[in-house]
Amino acid sequence: MKLKTYDLLIIDDFGLSPIGMINSREILDIVDDRLNFKSTLIASQIPTEAWHSIIEDQTTADAIIDRLIHDSIDLKLEGESYRKLRAIGNDTDQN
Repeated sequence: MKLKTYDLLIIDDFGLSPIGMINSREILDIVDDRLNFKSTLIASQIPTEAWHSIIEDQTTADAIIDRLIHDSIDLKLEGESYRKLRAIGNDTDQN
């Protein structure tokens, strides 16, 4: 699997839509191949505590989350969206 060879894999907008059976197994394969080998960064608006609710197959969800959370660093960002703040700034520039 080619994704195993990259030093850093970034998965952005994780959980933006529900993850079905086939996709959850593919994610598990990717995460499992990279475990203890290379770095994976997950960006999501969904709190890690709610990831079970977006993955259809709960057994696979357990395996994915266990592999992602084990030995991970969980950063929670707070505040307004940078895109929203930038858009507000652009609106004031035009006035």
